Amino acid sequence: MGLIEDRTIAPIVDGVLSVMRDLGMAPGELTPTQNPLYVRERAYATSEHDGVWEPDPRVEAGLYVANGARLGVVRDFHGNPLAEIRAPAAGMMLILLGTPPVNRGETIAVIARVE
Repeated sequence: MGLIEDRTIAPIVDGVLSVMRDLGMAPGELTPTQNPLYVRERAYATSEHDGVWEPDPRVEAGLYVANGARLGVVRDFHGNPLAEIRAPAAGMMLILLGTPPVNRGETIAVIARVE
């Protein structure tokens, strides 16, 4: 969505530079991650309706959610609720749809089941 968040920039830059150093493409010492996050499985929440997606303001990518946590609601084009979307698994939010239009079958959220 074109948003740049300072908290996400440094880890990405550090990771890319570390890979480049490991491959001999950049000078410097490797900086291994202290607490790596391994994602073995992903759980997907999808919409069963065409409508307008309204995410819960307390939920955002990078946060951990419980199984069944409320992620938001899909409304019809008149504002009436069609479906409440809940987390299909516990884990870390990888992706949360940030734009209002949603189509039937579209992925609304991706949750990482982490080790």
